[in-house]
Amino acid sequence: MGKFSNNLWSWDFKWRRRLFDHEYEMAVAFMEEISDISIQHQVQDKLIWKADVSGVYSTKSAYSLLMPSSNPLPSKRNFQILWHLKIPPRAAVFSWRLFWDRLPTRGNLSRRNIPIQDTMCPLCGCQQEEAGHLFFHCSITRGLWWESMGWIHAIGPFSADPVNHFIQFCDGFGVGRNFSRYLSRRAGWWIALSITIWQHRNSLLFHDTPFQPQKLYWGPVMGFLGAFTFWKINIIDTPGHVDFTIEVERALRVLDGAILVLCSVGGVQSQSITVDRQMRRYEVPRLAFINKLDRMGADPWKVLNQARSKLRHHSAAIQVPIGLEDDFKGLVDLVQLKAFYFHGSNGENVVAEEVPADMEALVEEKRRELIETVSEVDDKLAEAFLGDETISAADLEVCR
Repeated sequence: MGKFSNNLWSWDFKWRRRLFDHEYEMAVAFMEEISDISIQHQVQDKLIWKADVSGVYSTKSAYSLLMPSSNPLPSKRNFQILWHLKIPPRAAVFSWRLFWDRLPTRGNLSRRNIPIQDTMCPLCGCQQEEAGHLFFHCSITRGLWWESMGWIHAIGPFSADPVNHFIQFCDGFGVGRNFSRYLSRRAGWWIALSITIWQHRNSLLFHDTPFQPQKLYWGPVMGFLGAFTFWKINIIDTPGHVDFTIEVERALRVLDGAILVLCSVGGVQSQSITVDRQMRRYEVPRLAFINKLDRMGADPWKVLNQARSKLRHHSAAIQVPIGLEDDFKGLVDLVQLKAFYFHGSNGENVVAEEVPADMEALVEEKRRELIETVSEVDDKLAEAFLGDETISAADLEVCR
C-alpha cells in the first residue's frame, strides 16, 4: 500500500482489477481523503473496516459497499416462482442472471470497461443493448411477447424490467399469489422464450445467422417438448424409455390429460407400469391408445386384458379393429357404429361406411361391454342400461 522514504510516507496502491466507470469518482475521493492522513513510523497501525459492523473486512461487505444503493433488489416472488419450477439447471441459472442483470449484453460489457466497437442493439440498432430493451422492447422481439400475451389473454403495457415483466406475465390470467399449474406454464414459457431470444441473438453475433422472429417459437417449443397447434392445445410428446423417466414426470406435473400408448404386440411392459403409476400420482386423467395393429402378432384384446389386470384400469374398448396384421384395414367406432377405412399409400384418405356384416356380432358384444362399463359411473346411462332401453350415440357422447 505504501512505503517510507526519508521518513516520509508515500502511498503506492496496486489495484486488484481495473476500475469500473462508476468507481473512478470513488477512487479519486478515497485518494484525496487518505492524502491528509499522516503515517508515523513509530506508531502501531490500527485498521477498522467500517463497512462491516464487526470491523473486519469481508468480500461480501466490500461488494455491498461498491454496489450502487439506487439499484433495488429483485422481488422475492420471482425467485419463489423460479424455485418451484421443474426446469433444467441451465435454464434456472439463465433466469437468475437475467433477473440480476448479469447477462453479457453490450451495455453491461461497456460498464465493465470491456472494449467493444458497437454498444447498440444488434437486432434493431436503435438503442444501447440492455436486457430490458433486447428481450422486451426491441422492435424485433416485441411482437413475440404480443403474441404470447394473446395466448394468456393479457392486456396492457408490460414493464421493461425483467423481474416485473416476469411477474406480470405470470399473473396474466389474474391468478393470485398461489402457485398453480397454470402459473407454472406461463413461467416456463416466459423462461423458454427468453432463452431462445438470447440463443438466436448469439447466433446472429457469432455465426451471422439471420434473426427470424417467426422461427423463434420452435426453440422454446422443442426445448420443452411442446407443439402448439392452431387450437392452442399444448401437446407434449415424451419418450417411453426408462432413461427419460424424470422428463416424463416433469411433463406430467403440468398436464390436463394424457394418452398412454401401448404396443399391440408387446402389451403392457415394465415401463408402461411405471408411467401409469406416475399418472396416478399426479391424478392425470388418461386414455390408452393401442398402436401397431398391422404388426405380426398384434392382439389388442390381450393388451386390454393386461391393462385391466396389470394397470388396474377400469376400461373398455371404444373402437374395434377391422382385421389385424397384414389384413388390417380400418376401425369400427362403437359410439357412432360406423366403420372407418384408411385408403391411400399412408392411410391419409379416411372413408366412413357401414359396419361389415361379419363383424356385427363382435361389435354388438363390445358395445354392450362399453355401455356396461360407462354406466357404472353415470346414473342416467345406468338406468337406461338396466331398463334395456336403446342407447344412442348421443347418449354415449354426453358421457365422453
